[in-house]
Amino acid sequence: MSDQVSESDIIEAPPETVFKAFTAWGSSGASEMKGAEILDGAVGESATVRYQMSAFGKVIQYVMRWDATPNTLVTFHLIESSMLKAMDGEFTIEPTSDGTQSKCTFSMTVDTAFPIPAIFKKRAAKSIVNSMLLSLHHSVHGFE
Repeated sequence: MSDQVSESDIIEAPPETVFKAFTAWGSSGASEMKGAEILDGAVGESATVRYQMSAFGKVIQYVMRWDATPNTLVTFHLIESSMLKAMDGEFTIEPTSDGTQSKCTFSMTVDTAFPIPAIFKKRAAKSIVNSMLLSLHHSVHGFE
């Protein structure tokens, strides 16, 4: 069974800057991330990326497809993984009223390829979402 989590936050940068930082595939700085390789596409646009990440006490590899609509939306879905059955979702970027900040919402559904209690699965997904938003707060300043 898949569990969905969603978190929103205000990022102190306009949507164009947030989009650049988010689509710098593999440079998130999230502590769980161990490496990334762009298989097709490019930084700042739609891409297929192979990742190595620490999760469940192991280093796992997986391949994700990211489809980007500049400055507003990035959808993603899992293509390949030995430890996950699903990891799909979206990242939306909305300008605040003055355009100097962005409301960012990260929604994700995750399902493991092995049995795990739902509460732990949901905690892991929430940890990934929170790590992504936190690392975005830090990395966005390098794209201004």
